[in-house]
Amino acid sequence: MASLVSRPVLDVVLGEEEGSLVVSEIKSHDSYLSKPSTPRYEIREVAFLEQENDPTGEESVSVSVLIEDILRHFRTLGVKIVSSSVVFEYLYHYPEIAKLSRDVSNLVYQYFDFKAQLLLDVRDYNDPDSAYLTLCVRVPVYDDSVMERIEKIREGYYHLLNEMTGWFLLTTDYIPTR
Repeated sequence: MASLVSRPVLDVVLGEEEGSLVVSEIKSHDSYLSKPSTPRYEIREVAFLEQENDPTGEESVSVSVLIEDILRHFRTLGVKIVSSSVVFEYLYHYPEIAKLSRDVSNLVYQYFDFKAQLLLDVRDYNDPDSAYLTLCVRVPVYDDSVMERIEKIREGYYHLLNEMTGWFLLTTDYIPTR
């Protein structure tokens, strides 16, 4: 189910495809942003409508194309995909998580600049019931603000996870970038 959205965001949503995620600008200043003039964004979901089964297989082809586009976007940003085939399979089963992780990766660079290194991986993929997608942030120097910034980003999307299948975690492993 979609989050409630304000009227300005609703105008943007109406032009979007059902099931997509919409990033909207928040006008308040956030002290954790990398630059004071950098706008803050929040991710909103466009409602999914129930779809009939597609006997032609066109839906599975479109999901594959969507996932390939998102993985290409990650590579363009310089995100290291730890195991491409495992990540592809997970995102194929949970395309909502694919869209969310793409949008969150864009937010990470607003909070950390491009000095951050991002790693995309599936944790616990040997146990399908507990597998989840992780986007790990690595920075050159760690201080208290790193986790605080990660938590700020999480606040923008955690409410959406309750409405999705699959799971996504933005985190860090505290390994400095090289």
